[in-house]
Amino acid sequence: MNKLKKIFGVLFILAIILTAMPQKVYAAGKYSISVGATSITVGKSVKLTIKTTNAAGKFTVTSSNPAVVKVSSSSTWVDGSAMDPKITLKGLKAGTATITITPVNVSDDEYKLLTNKKSIKITVKKASTTTTTDKTTTTTTTKSSDATLKSLTTTQDLDLVFSKDKTNYSVTVDKTVNSLGLKAVANDSKATVKIEGDKDFVVGENTVTITVTAENGTKKIYTVTVTKTATAEAPLVDLGVKGYELNKEFNPEELEYSVEAMGVDAVEVEYTTLRPTTKVEVIGHDNLKEGRNQIKVIAITEKGLTTVYTINVNVSKAPAAVVEKNNTMWLIIIVILIALVLIESLYIMVQDKIVPVKDDEEEEETKKTTRRRTQTTTKKADSKKEVAKKTAAKKTETAKKTTKK
Repeated sequence: MNKLKKIFGVLFILAIILTAMPQKVYAAGKYSISVGATSITVGKSVKLTIKTTNAAGKFTVTSSNPAVVKVSSSSTWVDGSAMDPKITLKGLKAGTATITITPVNVSDDEYKLLTNKKSIKITVKKASTTTTTDKTTTTTTTKSSDATLKSLTTTQDLDLVFSKDKTNYSVTVDKTVNSLGLKAVANDSKATVKIEGDKDFVVGENTVTITVTAENGTKKIYTVTVTKTATAEAPLVDLGVKGYELNKEFNPEELEYSVEAMGVDAVEVEYTTLRPTTKVEVIGHDNLKEGRNQIKVIAITEKGLTTVYTINVNVSKAPAAVVEKNNTMWLIIIVILIALVLIESLYIMVQDKIVPVKDDEEEEETKKTTRRRTQTTTKKADSKKEVAKKTAAKKTETAKKTTKK
């Protein structure tokens, strides 16, 4: 009875453990957008804010009419808090423009992608002008004619030495480069900049134009001639993260990849170059933090051609898949323990019933054997005594007869 109580006690404790195991619940991810004002005057700017709840990732921001409303940055990363405060919307001339915010690789805590676009309409009005006229003074405002650039940069780290007075440039890239990622800043804040042709390069010559329009309408065009080679001089033939799997098979012409990691602050990037003279620099593979991290793998050939590969590393503490796997593992272990306890209990109960019976039977059989041996020994002793008596009697009888003679 005491053994059964112990067994039920163990089962009760196991049931409590199962009930107390934490079950992680994830809330659906979402995001919201807001601006300081939906109506601004020419030359004024407003801040655009994106906030996420239980989600993180990259958003793109575009203007339907860049000549009316200019977006300071085309993309940003948001991870639960307000986006980069440097992104602003600036009114360039009177009119309306729709600002569209698009999630790009934005996922919630359950790794479900957010795909819904959101937009907001911005109205730009002419600045109110006041002309003060009296008998002696009239004030007239002159619009700027400055149509030069202040800077021209490229994300490809090419040898592009800029001068605001130089309007023609030329660069050479390999077959993996499809865009220079040009960024142009006007010398006058009231001037507008338009970049055309900086994408989908073909083998051979490609022309990129940067048109600067001054406040008074004066225009100046800068040109970059891009020569794309037919061979890949800079790309890697293999790229990966040790111990992890890229989200897609490596292709030298694809420049962006991602991996999922858990509980790490550094990873090891593995690569193989096409030519031994190619130099490779890895940036951002250590000091990783929870959330999204970017690793840049920069390959530079002997000729100076550069290709930049990006590996997005998402570091999490306990992904939902791991929690569910651990719960399943614990459940299996507990079931096995319960089965072992029951088997051991049944074995003990059977032994308690079988072993004493066997011992009693053996003891009884031993007693019977001993009694049989004792009886046999007694009979033999009695038989010997009888024979001895008979022999003695015969000897006495013989002696008597001899004496009578």
